[in-house]
Amino acid sequence: MTSTNGLREVAARTWAFALMGGAAFWALRLLVGWGMVSWACSAGGVGRAALLGVSLVCLTGTGLALVISLRLWRLSTENDAARAAAGFVGLVGVMLNVLSLVLIVFESTPIVFIDPCRYPVL
Repeated sequence: MTSTNGLREVAARTWAFALMGGAAFWALRLLVGWGMVSWACSAGGVGRAALLGVSLVCLTGTGLALVISLRLWRLSTENDAARAAAGFVGLVGVMLNVLSLVLIVFESTPIVFIDPCRYPVL
């Protein structure tokens, strides 16, 4: 982000990450976790720890996307078109990132309580 005349210009990558970062990390957790289940069964406790590690990395990434979207949302304090757009993207990003955060937590909770090898997937 660079500062010009008191107005912050936000890079397109930042907008994209604020809007879709949480969903991308949720999808990454879903695909990598699903692919690692068979390996986790053969690796024992190390596999379960690896599954939890993937979840923690994705939670951290989603949290970062949430913080960035909150900062974009706070840019919308004045009546300026650029700030209004930043506020809209920030608000939608906050909602999507909170949803992704909740999904990652709900999908990761069974790893702690249920053995992934006990109940095979059909």
